[in-house]
Amino acid sequence: MSTSCHVSLRPRNRFGNRGEGRGEARQDTCPSQHSARRATSSELMTSSQLMTGGSCGSRTRRALRRAIVTGVDKAWEFLAANPMAMVIAAGEIGFWVFILGGLVARYLLRWRRTGAVLLASTAVVDLGVLVATMIDLAGGGKASAVHGIAGVYLGFSVAFGPRLVRWADVRFAHRFAGGPPPVKPPKHGPERVRHEWREWGRCVLGCGIAAAVLLVLIFVVGTPEQTKPLWEATGWLPRLGLITVIWFVTGPLWQTLTPRSSSRAADTERVSS
Repeated sequence: MSTSCHVSLRPRNRFGNRGEGRGEARQDTCPSQHSARRATSSELMTSSQLMTGGSCGSRTRRALRRAIVTGVDKAWEFLAANPMAMVIAAGEIGFWVFILGGLVARYLLRWRRTGAVLLASTAVVDLGVLVATMIDLAGGGKASAVHGIAGVYLGFSVAFGPRLVRWADVRFAHRFAGGPPPVKPPKHGPERVRHEWREWGRCVLGCGIAAAVLLVLIFVVGTPEQTKPLWEATGWLPRLGLITVIWFVTGPLWQTLTPRSSSRAADTERVSS
């Protein structure tokens, strides 16, 4: 079915601006075709925008996949070149697996004795990491920063491990066994100062144990030349001292020297609440 369109020419009146006395430009009296053309052009713009957005999204996804694959490959190459890193990672995973298993057995399955055994087995993980480190160095392996991390991991695990177990136990009991809510550490005042001193004491204990383990690895298991990365200026023994100093300055010393600012902050919180 065809649609007829009428085009009319009529002279502009004498009060028109431009083209006075000339014929008026053609006026399209076929709005259906005009609207159809507008719809077609808008559809083309919409489809092109969708195609552009889709291509950008697909490129982003491909780039993300490539980045993930590259990261996994590099991590695997690092673990393959440093078996002790794999041992430490397995030890950390095993530490939390034993904690989670012990809490599930204690509170969900009601196996009190089994839960206690699993929670106590976290110490076995630390011992396994230490034994693996000693075997590697005794077999002639050259020490690296990873061996130092093993010693530091052992020291801080002994110092902070029981506290982490209690932290997880209280929250798990509150969530699944109706236990009391966990008590948050104090934010201000003398209680906060005492809390910071206790935490720094655990830091000193962890650094002391780590230093003792590193000294055993240097002088008993290996040789000073073999274990040079552990005791040189950029090794883990100097770093332990630096960690202790930084923790002391930013923790107990700061809280002890600024009690007034802490009390003012506590007063402000009470007023705002």
